[in-house]
Amino acid sequence: MNRNTLVQIKKETLDGQYCRVEENLKNQFRKFMEMVEARPEHCERKKGDFEDSYSNDLGDQNLHTLYDGVVGKPKLFSRPILEVYLKHSQGDRRTMERLCTRLTYLFCIGLIALMGYAAVIGDDEEGLTEEWAEKMEHVQEKMQEALRRCK
Repeated sequence: MNRNTLVQIKKETLDGQYCRVEENLKNQFRKFMEMVEARPEHCERKKGDFEDSYSNDLGDQNLHTLYDGVVGKPKLFSRPILEVYLKHSQGDRRTMERLCTRLTYLFCIGLIALMGYAAVIGDDEEGLTEEWAEKMEHVQEKMQEALRRCK
């Protein structure tokens, strides 16, 4: 098997692994926005829908999975997202910039839904804000590092 085929397989495997995470994050955000934009008479129902949906879509596990994938935390059967794309794109800056933009977007909508969920259930919003502010600095460092390695 040649190197390009192996790189392609790694990228497709990675895309498959994170496709579900992306779907869940988008769904959580959509349900959150439905709650926020609900007319007063539908507020309680939409709040319940959001709570149920957030839990059913694996809660904050999606954000943690995405975070681990971006910062390259070693996991069984998983490779660091930025590494795989750097190799697959052969260090193409535009490809990597698009990837970083997409990942940043997913983190943003995921964090909005997470903070909304914390507010709804009365969780420690301040603690979450501190935890994720630190994690997002780490994410930005990893993205900058990957972009510096581009052609």
